[in-house]
Amino acid sequence: MKIRMLEQLLEAATDGNPPSSSSFPLLLNQEKSLELEEERNKSQRLENELEYVKKQLDTKLSRQMDEEALTPDMKRLIKNHEEDISEFRRYIQVLLKKQSEEINRMRRLQEQNEDCWSKRLQYLPVVQNFKLMELDEARGGQQKSAQTSKG
Repeated sequence: MKIRMLEQLLEAATDGNPPSSSSFPLLLNQEKSLELEEERNKSQRLENELEYVKKQLDTKLSRQMDEEALTPDMKRLIKNHEEDISEFRRYIQVLLKKQSEEINRMRRLQEQNEDCWSKRLQYLPVVQNFKLMELDEARGGQQKSAQTSKG
């Protein structure tokens, strides 16, 4: 599935043309963003499932309380479940924070990459003119040596 998504991203980024070296960092950033989004969705689903289970547990426990008094073992189990739930929530929060930091880091890298490429493109005509001047000088040197050998 990821391979097909990467192929689609590559086609979209290059508009059907062969990929250039400048499209790969953007594709890597998009792939990382997709992975982070998938991880965030997975975390959200787990948290929703946890809430659903907790509600079911709460309902079941309230029914049990109505039927009979809680034994010490049941109280201990309830307390353990609540601790597990709060620990899982803390874990989810840490994951979400890390994902957010990673997304922000990837955005900064993408901005730096775009700045770098814009600077390169800004100086491209200067570099091309310099290369043309070098070629002209090389041709001029070859013509002079050819003229002196004839003369």
